[in-house]
Amino acid sequence: MMKNHHLDLTDGVDTSPNVKQTFNDLARKVCEVEIKFLVPPSAEKDTGVDRSAFSQIDQYFREKGWIKLERPGKSLLTRQLDTPDRRMYDKGVTLRVRGECENRDLKTVSEADICVKLGKTKDESGAVRRGEFEARIADFEHSDLKPLRAKYPKDQFPEIHAALKGISVRDLREYFRIDCIRTRYVVEIPEEVTGLKGRRFVGELLLDDVAFVLDIPGRKGAPLVFHHDLEIECETLFKPCDYDSNPEAKNYVSSPLNKHETNIAMAAVKKAILEATNNRVVINNDSKAERGFKALDRELPNLESVLNTRTGHKKGSKIQSAFRLNASNDNEGPTKIHDLLSGDYGYLFRQNRPIAMTLDM
Repeated sequence: MMKNHHLDLTDGVDTSPNVKQTFNDLARKVCEVEIKFLVPPSAEKDTGVDRSAFSQIDQYFREKGWIKLERPGKSLLTRQLDTPDRRMYDKGVTLRVRGECENRDLKTVSEADICVKLGKTKDESGAVRRGEFEARIADFEHSDLKPLRAKYPKDQFPEIHAALKGISVRDLREYFRIDCIRTRYVVEIPEEVTGLKGRRFVGELLLDDVAFVLDIPGRKGAPLVFHHDLEIECETLFKPCDYDSNPEAKNYVSSPLNKHETNIAMAAVKKAILEATNNRVVINNDSKAERGFKALDRELPNLESVLNTRTGHKKGSKIQSAFRLNASNDNEGPTKIHDLLSGDYGYLFRQNRPIAMTLDM
């Protein structure tokens, strides 16, 4: 076994003569390599976004025979966390708790995990590389950093310990929730398309309908959606997804690819997605967390009359909202909170797009 062999995955993968060890290290998924697109808003009033791009991609990849596994309509809920002074996000680090949601009921979220993502770099293809560290936790209502620190030893992964240095679960607050309805495919693009002779490319193709929600204790009425978008993402699969229960998943894994090879494969993915959608989608380098924080920063000045930001430590590990209603705010008053937002996301409710219920925080 190679001693303290920590791969620099931003510079490539196949750096060791011991290919099996290299692949095993890669399978720990310290670095994700993915290309993302956003669907532009529809020009039609009250439509919001045009979901036909999703159908186009499905049809294109299906007709090519590239879809190997699929799972439609999966509901994922994410609680985006940070300290009251947002010192993680300010350092380019994001932290979230996520789980699969059964029947849109947050009380039944299963298979919760906690994940830290570090800074990103961009490839020529438009793909983004970033450190990703995730671990299972007991439930969706509490934050727990111990599994992350235990799974990634400090001597091998000092970067995650540096990112979490000085962070306590008592510091963490929920800034917003990400309500994602996901269609997931495992796709394999043949070597005659990628141009990588003798190298296999398998990717996780995601079509995500994403609503960004503020869950504010004491607020009545429909969930406060402050942003919504449609995201297309393809991530290189260097190992089967931890959450893929399909017994065939183990058969669909990319070859160990160095940075140059991955860049070539991602360029092929980019070409396919643009061709499938008639160039209607646009490259996006921001994660859901980054898009959420940017949208939140646009809206908070509009909400300062009705919201206060919580400060200081809280008791225990139970997650609480970063915000609370002003004592003087009346939910039944003439000015509703959603009327203060710069965008109108009422089309989601008119289209019966489900949004998960709130939690008692």
